[in-house]
Amino acid sequence: MATVKFDEGTKKETSLELKDGESVVYVNPGNVRIARRFPSDAKKWYHSTFVITNKRVAVISQPINKKSYALESFFYKDIDSAEVEEGDNRTAEYYSFFRIHMKSKTESTHLEEGAFTIDMKMNVLDYIILFAKRMSETNVPSPLAIMNAQAKTDESRAYAEATGASTYTEYSPNFAANAKAKPGNLNYSNSKHNKLRNQLLGEINSRVEGAK
Repeated sequence: MATVKFDEGTKKETSLELKDGESVVYVNPGNVRIARRFPSDAKKWYHSTFVITNKRVAVISQPINKKSYALESFFYKDIDSAEVEEGDNRTAEYYSFFRIHMKSKTESTHLEEGAFTIDMKMNVLDYIILFAKRMSETNVPSPLAIMNAQAKTDESRAYAEATGASTYTEYSPNFAANAKAKPGNLNYSNSKHNKLRNQLLGEINSRVEGAK
């Protein structure tokens, strides 16, 4: 047996005792925070070190572990399948979710039977940058929208002058139309987080199939 440490020397340092013949295949990178969420209570979750080995999926609570959450091991032979859990499309760039379905009466050390959800979140700095970017894309009118509004205003003013009307319409940029004209700005379905999530699902499911 051997002990492997993750994020050694940092506040997030955790470790895992590897069994004989066990080796680490994947551990979550620093720019993605992976959290364990309990199905019985959506508000009950904790940030974790998510590890895939050649024998199991391991979820290790990161410090500060005030509630003393224990290491959880999910052996491939005890997993039924892993699948995408759909979230809000507007937040898909910095949130991704997937579920692992467990068989009943298993040797795995998870705290409840059935499926459980893993939340993948960006770190805070990346989240703020993306949020600011999206706000600028959806709320700030493009030069084309401003020009169109001005052109319609000028047309209304010219018509009023030609007909002797005492009023004309002052048009504002159509923010909603501007956003709809560029749907790519609101489509985060191809985000790097979803790609990473899909890679993890593929890795887990392929090893589950191998265990069967």
